[in-house]
Amino acid sequence: MDQIYKAYALPVYKYLLTLVRDPGLAEELTAETFYRAMEKHKEFRGECKVLTWLCQIGKFVFYEEIRKNEKYSTILLEEKDLQNNSIFISPEKIFMDKEGQVEIYKSMRKLKGEIRELMYLRILGGLSFKEIGDIMGKNETWARVNFYRGKTKIQKELKENE
Repeated sequence: MDQIYKAYALPVYKYLLTLVRDPGLAEELTAETFYRAMEKHKEFRGECKVLTWLCQIGKFVFYEEIRKNEKYSTILLEEKDLQNNSIFISPEKIFMDKEGQVEIYKSMRKLKGEIRELMYLRILGGLSFKEIGDIMGKNETWARVNFYRGKTKIQKELKENE
């Protein structure tokens, strides 16, 4: 389990960070994720990649945290939470200036389901397309194509709002 932790702790942390946007809470949830993975490691059937399995556990832990603590469920949905998230730098964020980030995050929130999650994983989490594909049970090409589609929708909305 030690090798698994060393190999996957950072990707799981980044994934959870995209969900909670709070480094401290993401660390706690990462620890809880690996604790539960240790407890349930015999149930892992190998039908998916280890990272996918760990991220699914992490997502479950995240949802439990929201149910337990109302504070997080409201904070996670507030726009000020997105505006204060300027500590992450990814290739896509280089082209954004500080003022433009807020508008882009607002547009991202309007995207539907998987596309929104993919955009958060890439832009806020800084995950590679391969990692995103693994987490979402898809492939790297799917992640690239849908990221492009999401980016195009955001650009279109930004032009309409000018």
